[in-house]
Amino acid sequence: MTSSKTKLFHVIEWCQGSNGCPLLISQAAIGVDSRSYRLARTEGLVRMATGPEAVPTDDTLNSQETELCIGFPCVAMMDRSARVLDKAASDYMGRSQSSVNIVQYGPQNGNELFRKALAEFLTRQFQSDVLTDDLYVTTGASFGLMMLSSNLFDAGDMVFVEDPTYFISFQMLEMCKLNIISVPTDEQGILPAALDEAVTVHNVKNASRPLTEDKPYRGLLYLVPTFHNPTGRCLADERCKPVVDIARKHKLLIICDDVY
Repeated sequence: MTSSKTKLFHVIEWCQGSNGCPLLISQAAIGVDSRSYRLARTEGLVRMATGPEAVPTDDTLNSQETELCIGFPCVAMMDRSARVLDKAASDYMGRSQSSVNIVQYGPQNGNELFRKALAEFLTRQFQSDVLTDDLYVTTGASFGLMMLSSNLFDAGDMVFVEDPTYFISFQMLEMCKLNIISVPTDEQGILPAALDEAVTVHNVKNASRPLTEDKPYRGLLYLVPTFHNPTGRCLADERCKPVVDIARKHKLLIICDDVY
């Protein structure tokens, strides 16, 4: 058993994968509050070890085990990725003028070929048109969140988040000096009625502020709708439209941290 004082990064879980191989995961990977985690514990698929000695190393992992702690990819996956990147770089460098272009500054909003391919992929996934010109490539979700929060909002503006929410994003929103308001959730994600009430109560300060072309929103709604961190929950389909309707009514920008 783990005590309430045990730090999360010292808590390691072992879960049997679908192919019979054990998967090494952390509580944060699937969420300690998620139904899948509780079922796994009930069925005896997960066992717990605590303390620094439980942290996996190359010496304690065998070839059938995959480490998913803190979202780090496993060694085998990184090795395959390195080979793919090496081949891609070699092929690109072999083309005419590519050796010069590869070290030159790229387009501000990202490589056009990549954005076009991404737009086609997202159009298929969302079953709704996503335009290449509407995509902006960042160095990661955290940078994207920081860029939007700092450029579209002022210190003291309201940002509404799920309770609980991803701790790193919480820290970044604090760095932007935004006023963070937590909204209750349940097994199906954020509660639309609670969100509407929270915005109505707390967003009075910004209600009369003139909207401008550079800052067209009165507040921000930050969501992790798919495999939420740390709960592992997914926002129910029937709640998506009410959440969007509330955001439109109150002129909120929704940042969807949908990395999974």
